Amino acid sequence: MRIFYSLFLAVSLTTACLESNAFDIEIGTGETHYKTAHDGLWYQSQFQNELDLKTVPWSVGISKKIDNLRYRAQILSLGGVYTSGVWASDDDHYPGSKATAVYIGKGKGSASGIVLSVSRDVNIFNLPLYAEAGAFFYVPSWTERISEYSTTKYLYDLTAEKTVRVGPVMGVGIRHSGIDISIKYIGMQYNGAEPFPPIWDRAYVLEAKIYF
Repeated sequence: MRIFYSLFLAVSLTTACLESNAFDIEIGTGETHYKTAHDGLWYQSQFQNELDLKTVPWSVGISKKIDNLRYRAQILSLGGVYTSGVWASDDDHYPGSKATAVYIGKGKGSASGIVLSVSRDVNIFNLPLYAEAGAFFYVPSWTERISEYSTTKYLYDLTAEKTVRVGPVMGVGIRHSGIDISIKYIGMQYNGAEPFPPIWDRAYVLEAKIYF
């Protein structure tokens, strides 16, 4: 359902832009690097783990320059990631857990939402650079499949709460002749009281967009 909703928004934005040449349409992709929140969240570094946290994002949006500022609304999917980790715990509160048990967790998830930002041109050595700041309104998707380590017996799935969250966006880029290349930091820190958060708490996005 979220995919169809995102496509609907993308089509709506594109249609609105076509009706007015005052806006730029922007379509982009690149590479996302999710970063783990900390050792011990869905993996322990002393045990075997595999963290596939690099993926391909996509975006579609509009922007408009007013005086020295460019205002942007962008639908952004950071792409999906997959992890596998082993950990030991002597203080579990999960259904069916055992004291001092060793588990295997296989996780998968992604973050998608809307970026609202403002950028300002920064002229350094006559290059068309800009600095950008804003917010990422997103819904995380994260599921951890838990099994016993010794028997590989499946136990249960743990899922992050799918609620709308807000994180900061900061970035720099270069924009010229229909091409916009940027790198962004996106903060996605979770509430410490949340029982089953995603493995990440931030991401870095290298993105190349075309605009027209």
